[in-house]
Parts: sequence; C-alpha cells; structure tokens
Amino acid sequence: MSDERTADLSDVIDDLVTARLQQALTTLPGTVISYNPSEGTVVARPDTASHHGDSVAAFPAVADVPVAWPGGGGLAFTWPLHPGDRVLLLFSCRSLDRWKGGASAGQIDSQRTHALSDAIAIPLAPRPLTAPLDNVPVNDAELRAPTAGNILLGQGATDAVVLLNALSAWLTTSLSVSTAWGPSGPAIAGLTAAQGASKVKAT
Repeated sequence: MSDERTADLSDVIDDLVTARLQQALTTLPGTVISYNPSEGTVVARPDTASHHGDSVAAFPAVADVPVAWPGGGGLAFTWPLHPGDRVLLLFSCRSLDRWKGGASAGQIDSQRTHALSDAIAIPLAPRPLTAPLDNVPVNDAELRAPTAGNILLGQGATDAVVLLNALSAWLTTSLSVSTAWGPSGPAIAGLTAAQGASKVKAT
C-alpha cells in the first residue's frame, strides 16, 4: 500500500471517528416541559441543536427522565419543578432501561451509548450568560422564592426562618445529633445557640 493510500485511509478513519464522537451526547442544558412528582421524572427538552453534517435541527423532548435530587443517608433536599425551569441533562454511557426498573448491575439489554433516551436531570438551573441571577450575595447563602420573598442564610440574615427549639428537636430526632440548645436539657455536644444562629437565623 502506497503512502498516499495509507494517508487517505487514515483520513477516512479519522473522519468516521470524529463523526461518531460528535453524535455522542454527554451533557446539555435543558428546560422542563412537565414534572411528575409521584414518579420523580420530568419531560425535558435539550436547549441546544443537534447537527448531522450540514443539517441542524432541534432535539426532541425526552420523557421519563429521572430527577437527581441532592440527598443521602435517607434524606433528600427537594423543591418544586415547573414547566420552563432549567435543568442539566446528563446522558448515560450505557442504557438505563433496566436500571430504571430496579435491575441489578450486570444486566444489559441494549448496546446503545450516550443516547437521548438515557438522560438524568439535575435541577441545577444552568442559566445563559445573558440572563444571570441578579444581586447574588457574596458572603451568605440565599433561598429565592419570588412569591414569598428571598431568605438569607448566614451572618447577614436578619429574619428568623425556623424556631430554634424546633430545629433542635428535628436534628436530635432525625439525625441523632445532640444540640447545645433546645427544650431537652443542658448542652452535650453539637451547635451552640450562637453557632446555630450564625448558620440559620433562628429564634
């Protein structure tokens, strides 16, 4: 085989590999179309376009996408999801069909990889640079609720968001954490009242 033919074959292989990699989905911003809280899934639409060669088209909506809420140890942190909310879509490198049904590891029913149908939604609300969140505190955490007002957490907090005794009871009961304040007696370990108020404004 001549050097010229070897170079031509190498170019063909490179083009094929590049074309295949370009079609492999990894991560895309997306928008919620609908949310099913009983199943913990969304129907979401990727916010970018798909391209095949010179052809460009919008991605179709993806159904039955599991929502990955922050959680662990039997606890989870959730919030409402509405149509129009933004999510981050992750596309699995293997089929999720059996995993969605609770099957154990080692069972594979499809050879597809990085497919549109194998997405997981993380409700992290990625935003384009043209629409950033405004007035974000630089030294405190903040929960934003347009209809109820924003809640500032940290040293800059001025309004109470939880009763100190109620938080103490919840920590002790739910997390087996002894607190240094609350209705149940003297301090044993954990947060002092001052420490508690510095993390979550409490009364």
